[in-house]
Amino acid sequence: MKERLAVLLGEEAARDLFAGTFHSLCYRLLKRHISELPDAGRTSAFTVYDQDMSARLLARLVRQQEPDWKARVVNDKAAALQGAISRLKNSMLTWHAATPRDAAERAVAHLAKQHGAAPLVELAEMGDWFERYEQALRDNNALDFDDLLGLTVGLLRGAPAVRERLARHFRHVLVDEFQDTNAAQYEMVRLLSLPRADLFVVGDPDQAIYGWRGAQAGNMTQALTKDFKDTQVYALRDNYRSCARIVATAEHVIAKNEDWDRAGLRAQRPPGGPIEVHVLGDSHDEAEFIARDIQSLAVSGAHPLEQIAVLFRTHVQARLVEQQLVLRGVPYVVVGGVPFWRRVEIQDVMAYLRLAVSLQDDVALARIINTPKRGLGDTSVDKLSAAAAARGVTLSALLFGAPSTRDGGAAGAAALPPLPDRQELGLTARAAAAVEAFRQTVAALRAEACGRPLASVLESVLVQTSYRQHVQAGGCSSSPKEKDGKAEERLLRIEQLLAVAREYVPGSLSGADPRDLTLDVEQQGFDERMAGSSGSTGSSTGGGSGGDTSSSYGAGSSGSDGAGSSMGDERPASAGLAAYEVASSQLHHAQCFIDEVALYSGTEEGGAGAQGVRLMTMHAAKGLEFEAVFIPGCNEGTVPLLRWEDGDAADGLAEERRLFYVSLTRAKQRLRLSHTRVVSHFGRENRREAEVSRFLGDVIKAGHAVVRNSEDEGSPPPSHGRSPWQQRFGGTHARGRAGLSDGRGRSSSSSSSSSGTTASLQQQRQQQQPGMQQQQGQKPPPRQQQQPSQQQQQQLSAAQLSALKRGGRR
Repeated sequence: MKERLAVLLGEEAARDLFAGTFHSLCYRLLKRHISELPDAGRTSAFTVYDQDMSARLLARLVRQQEPDWKARVVNDKAAALQGAISRLKNSMLTWHAATPRDAAERAVAHLAKQHGAAPLVELAEMGDWFERYEQALRDNNALDFDDLLGLTVGLLRGAPAVRERLARHFRHVLVDEFQDTNAAQYEMVRLLSLPRADLFVVGDPDQAIYGWRGAQAGNMTQALTKDFKDTQVYALRDNYRSCARIVATAEHVIAKNEDWDRAGLRAQRPPGGPIEVHVLGDSHDEAEFIARDIQSLAVSGAHPLEQIAVLFRTHVQARLVEQQLVLRGVPYVVVGGVPFWRRVEIQDVMAYLRLAVSLQDDVALARIINTPKRGLGDTSVDKLSAAAAARGVTLSALLFGAPSTRDGGAAGAAALPPLPDRQELGLTARAAAAVEAFRQTVAALRAEACGRPLASVLESVLVQTSYRQHVQAGGCSSSPKEKDGKAEERLLRIEQLLAVAREYVPGSLSGADPRDLTLDVEQQGFDERMAGSSGSTGSSTGGGSGGDTSSSYGAGSSGSDGAGSSMGDERPASAGLAAYEVASSQLHHAQCFIDEVALYSGTEEGGAGAQGVRLMTMHAAKGLEFEAVFIPGCNEGTVPLLRWEDGDAADGLAEERRLFYVSLTRAKQRLRLSHTRVVSHFGRENRREAEVSRFLGDVIKAGHAVVRNSEDEGSPPPSHGRSPWQQRFGGTHARGRAGLSDGRGRSSSSSSSSSGTTASLQQQRQQQQPGMQQQQGQKPPPRQQQQPSQQQQQQLSAAQLSALKRGGRR
């Protein structure tokens, strides 16, 4: 902004202007005049605590009150207090007082007025924390960001001489994004502007989407004209971004909010194609449809990938779309969030699985040896590592034995090698016991990985390590600044991981050929064992992998590590071989899963300038624009997302409608919305019926959308066959290859090879080039296009919309 002003006005004139944030102006004013506000309790030498410093201060206060709490629990409590105190300060204008106790009492009174039903104990606790925090800030001569606003309002109210000087200095006040101002910011503008200054504000009440953090849309629609009687309103009606149909539809949607007298938008672009509304069976089908449609747009060259966005109401919706994009080799960037597979809790659970499958995985071992905490801190781990190094082995070899004695084995607890004496390792008795308990846990998980389904192994990880309790206690929150610190969200993601494992078949995550995922070492060992056994009892006296693995699986009497067999010599070799074959298959399946997750998460790299489809929340999309926009999950309970336990639910619904309006108006040319009859974010086994969003109904009634029943275009996992929706209502899958109209009567399709793998975008483009020869050994892609019927493309009448809401097929 300052650089633009310098270009327009010249550098000298630009230097005479103040241009900055509310907080920077407050800082400047308080540095000069805080001495005239005696209740502030600070001097002009004050320092400003940013979010991190404020959180650290609160964490110290929590630690003083709860010395026995774990560090992460302390940090989570501090983060919750930080948010609550910030919202409180932003919502009241006169919290500052002569003493911290007075300030706390004002805060409690304000809370009681806002939430009359709140328990007195909660009010009292909040008052105590407010007082402690305020006193600590004063002791450190510090202000947090909210103090900058609140104390500046106090200064302007309580020091008339200062206000008069500022009024003479600031003859013109200009504010951008005025609909996002909170109570303190509005009062500051009012005090600086009245009675002399000219006030000029720019904003859009229909884009007020931050009420949850204190912003008040009424500042623009009500308070402004009330406090400034001669206000003149200039409606910026011309829209140069979106096609006319998108603009008209967005206008129809937002008109349901009768909170201000809007002038309406005028589209300056051609009508464009119709908005597409797709009805699909479940969340999996929806994700596949979106990814396939994006792939088609990219292959055809219609739009660059970075000009395509998928907007989610909640983060939990993103994983299935991510997975489908990876399957098709479509690069993407998660904007403003952490991808699913990089979440702390997901990586922790996966590290346990990696170690159970491959006991020599020292990276996985280092991650979870003390997660959840089991009394093996850095000192104990350092001593174990030193002992391993002194013996010339890795830490995993020290704890679980050398690889040659356990490759492919289903070693139980008895098969673990003995550890050196704890005095020799330098461990305390408590640490030595913790090491042994950890070894037994890993050995038990190893045995499960050799004989149970993948999802069962992951569930055992959660149970045997008490990982869910670890999450609930805040064990995954790495810092008080973490935005995604809610334990409930982490537990939901863990349930998603279990759902993925239940439905996993090799190749379904990364699109890789299952034959290429792992070098089948287990099968190689099995073949060698078959060749060497010839009906013998499988004694381990012979060398090679056959002897080692037979010992681990109990087909022989003893192994080279001295671990006795639980089966005994009387068992036929065939029984041992059968057990080996089962374990080999289960380990191979788990290893495929691990490898695919690695391939999957490796595609998530990318910053703001990276190429790829943009995946983001609706809130993160504000201020951005894209050629094509997809909005999935248009179901009641998601869009709109109604979770307000306090306050007016009508206000919450109005803000949800504004958020949906913002999302619609991000699209320039193509806008595609989808609704599912069943929600299955946590796997098809955990599904629930869904109702079409009321907002989607408004889109259809606007008259610029075509509704397509795309339910039969999904492709269910082989383990499930027909989807639950099809079993109930009939219909068949087209294996996900049905053609989709682009709104101009043409259809496009994407294809996969018959082996189940999916070509990358580059391969897809090559397949579309004329004269391109089929690669040797590759079958031509199936041609399974079907044009949507006229009935599917027609606009819905009110009666049809009613039938759609009732679950009828249209």
